[in-house]
This record gives sequence, C-alpha cells and structure tokens, in this order.
Amino acid sequence: MKCCKVLSYLLDYPTNELWQASDELIDIVNSLDELTARQKTQLVEFMTNYFAMSLLDAQANYYHTFEVGNLTSLLLFEHVHGDSRDRGQAMIDLIENYAQQGIELSVNQLPDYLPLFLEYLSLLTQVECQKWLGNIALIIRLLGLRLEKRGSTYQVLFNILYQLSQHNADDNELIQRVTNEESDDSVDALDKAWEETQVLFQGPISNDTKHINNSTYYITVGEDKRSRI
Repeated sequence: MKCCKVLSYLLDYPTNELWQASDELIDIVNSLDELTARQKTQLVEFMTNYFAMSLLDAQANYYHTFEVGNLTSLLLFEHVHGDSRDRGQAMIDLIENYAQQGIELSVNQLPDYLPLFLEYLSLLTQVECQKWLGNIALIIRLLGLRLEKRGSTYQVLFNILYQLSQHNADDNELIQRVTNEESDDSVDALDKAWEETQVLFQGPISNDTKHINNSTYYITVGEDKRSRI
C-alpha cells in the first residue's frame, strides 16, 4: 500500500529532503485509490499545515512529541514487551520478514521503529498490509489516543492507520487507560525520572570514584535517537 510509504515519511524525523518533496507527496496522496475521500482530505490538510512550518520548528515539535518520555515512543515493541527478552525475539522475527522483502537494516536501526515498519508494509499487497496493521492496531490506537490527549496534530496519521487496519474491537478500555494516565513529557515528570536514575561514571580506579545520582543527558536535536541503538 503506497499510503504506508507516505505515512512512513511523515512519521520519520523531518528533513530538508522531505520538505523539498512536499508538493510531490501531496500529489501522491490525492492519487491514492486505497484512501477514502475523507482520509485524503484529512491527510492533505495535515501535510499542508505540516509543511507550512519551518523545518526547525517541525524538528523541535517532532522531538518533543516522540522523543520525550516513552508513552508516545515510535518503537512499537516498547508498548508491548518493554525491556523483556520477548522484545528481542520479536525483533529477530521482524528482521527476518524485512529480509524477505530485501530490506537490510544498518547496525544502528531498530526494526520496530514505526516508520521503518511502514516502509516494509508499503512493499506488501493490500491484504497482507491490512493483516500486519491488524496485528499492531491496538498499539496504533493507543498512540493515537495519547497524541489526541496532548493535542498533537500527529493524531491524524494514527487515526488513518487505525482505520486502514479495519480493526473494530471495543477500545473503551484503551480510552479509559489514556484518560487516567499521567503525562510523562512534562517538566515535573522528566525531573522525577531523572532523579530516579542513578549513573556510575567509571573513570580511573581511585578512592575518589563516586556514584552520581543526578544523571546528565546529552541531547542532539536533529537526530532520531529512538530509531537507533
């Protein structure tokens, strides 16, 4: 499904190349038969507003939306397996599926990164694509609800993905879950997470070696760290 390729671009970190191809992407969306007229309208409206932003503002918005906290992480298995061993096996299985379509990952890519997963789906038939989307439909719905709660325009992309999955299960439990969740992207939430993190900086062995309780984080804005190890 070609729309998955477009959504893959829009959910990846904003780049100058993407901005230069904005008109072409909008034309592609308008020509897609797999989207309803309403979905096309919603997607084009999102893209028009998205590309009207400066690239720097779009990058900052992306970082705050998907890189701060874990609730809206684009690493799919993080919402299912967390850091358990099951996540590792699930990634291996996904890599094998990618290989069958000729997709080879670089050493610093994680296979459960949603834009990469959507790129894989774009190579499949519509039936196969809908099957895979059905498998992750609840994750997509959960992310969409969380983004809606935050007032993020990215929710439109997740709503369209969820509709494409044709998943019709009752999601009242997910709605209630999101309603009761505490935000993990606020300053207070981030401060609390940092206070709970203990880091040991290991230098030359001496009597002065100490545990550092206040973690220091080095952030490079402009780099998608969640899709990398």
